[in-house]
Amino acid sequence: MIKLVVFDLDNVIIDGEGIDEIGKLINIEDQIAAITEQAMQGDIDFETSIKKRVGLLKGVATDDIKTLANEMPLMKGAEETVSTLKENGFEVAIISGSFDIIADTIKGKLDVDNIFTNSLVEEDGILTGEVTGPLVSGSKLDVLSELIEEKGYTLDECVAVGDGANDISMIESAKYGIAFNAKPALKENADVIVETRDLTDVLNVIINLNSENTEGDADVDKEVAVETEVVETTDVVVENQEEEQVADATEEVVEEIEETEEVVEEAEEEVAEEETAEEEAEEEVAEEEAVEEEVAEEAEEETPEAEEEVAEEKPVKEAKPKKSKKKNALPEPDFDLADTIEGVRAQKDEREE
Repeated sequence: MIKLVVFDLDNVIIDGEGIDEIGKLINIEDQIAAITEQAMQGDIDFETSIKKRVGLLKGVATDDIKTLANEMPLMKGAEETVSTLKENGFEVAIISGSFDIIADTIKGKLDVDNIFTNSLVEEDGILTGEVTGPLVSGSKLDVLSELIEEKGYTLDECVAVGDGANDISMIESAKYGIAFNAKPALKENADVIVETRDLTDVLNVIINLNSENTEGDADVDKEVAVETEVVETTDVVVENQEEEQVADATEEVVEEIEETEEVVEEAEEEVAEEETAEEEAEEEVAEEEAVEEEVAEEAEEETPEAEEEVAEEKPVKEAKPKKSKKKNALPEPDFDLADTIEGVRAQKDEREE
């Protein structure tokens, strides 16, 4: 059963980095922000980074910092999350490498049970450029261990929420470590990752985890959760993240539909052009056939006239009577031939005489 929830301050409870905002008072925010980023990524150790950054703040008036602290915005959902946790019996603490001059103002706004931070050294209301506190050289786990010992809790009854490399020690050691808009170095060591900038999403995760842990419905395997880097250890789905995924998927579908419609329109235009070309070709063929028919009809009309003209121009030859000739025809006899050979001979002799 979860009894204690511990939050980082900068970029978790408040929407911003406290020391970076102080740097703006003397126009050195870029230099400080560069060192802060190195620390959050784990490129330099936290003690080195805090001393270097605070050293740049020498001469800043504490009154100006207090005014700034009152104006710094809380993270979305911070008030609701802290109040709901307390109403449900959880103790809420803040462990931060930031400074009490900012954290004390936040404690009053949210009614947090415990806050552990560093302190900026000042003389006559002016910063000296030095810093003291349990989190200059010590880790957040050191502070958390002292707190749970004092309260009589165990690390298995604790949830830690952070965003940077200096949160790794408590994220790894708590029963559940939640990375909230975190740097890659922290995500690798977290059980649950929340990517939205809304602490009510963290609240939902904590309530759900505590319910499962209390009822014994699920045993969250921390090592698996660390590897997956997603909220697979619970059935909690962060609403904002889900909405973003749905919106992205919808946008992709819309783009695909639009691309498909464009392709269809182009295809329809091509088909229409082809049909138009075919119709034009058919019209040309029909025109050619019509011309050929007209030519054929004219030719048929001209043929009889031409034949008549030819007939008129051609002279008619008169038929000549044919002469009937018989080759080797015998002369007609001018006497009556005798009936017997003797008679014929007698006729011959008479003709010879």
